[in-house]
Amino acid sequence: MRKMLGFREKSRLSAIKQKYQENGDFREYVGRYISQFEGLLGEAKKRDHDNVLATTFLSSDMGKLYMLLARALGRKI
Repeated sequence: MRKMLGFREKSRLSAIKQKYQENGDFREYVGRYISQFEGLLGEAKKRDHDNVLATTFLSSDMGKLYMLLARALGRKI
């Protein structure tokens, strides 16, 4: 994951962004995934003021995918 988010892997992030722009099905799926994951994070933050639950979600494989997609699309995490 660190490599995917690092400077050397910008071409992979660009490929994700390009696919997002060109492929409607992929764009729809990514949009739903990001929206649902952000909803999950929001609920976790409401219920757990120490952010333990949100941190757990972000460190999971699902969270890593969320961070990768968000980074590729230029969204703040």
